[in-house]
Amino acid sequence: MGKVIPRNVALGLIKQGKAKAESLVHRDDNGCRTYVAITRYDTQTCGHVLVGDGHLYGTEAGRKIEAEFGII
Repeated sequence: MGKVIPRNVALGLIKQGKAKAESLVHRDDNGCRTYVAITRYDTQTCGHVLVGDGHLYGTEAGRKIEAEFGII
């Protein structure tokens, strides 16, 4: 997984047009956590934002996060 950046930084980059949120992703290797994958245009990299514990894809909490980041 790429670098994990703070949620407020990611949302700021998205608002400024310097990044785009792509999807929710999760990892199970060290406790299940859900992240938002973003494509950063300023550094031309992919970053991740921790958004919650557990697998949130397809849940109401996941849909709220997707809406917050402009994925849906």
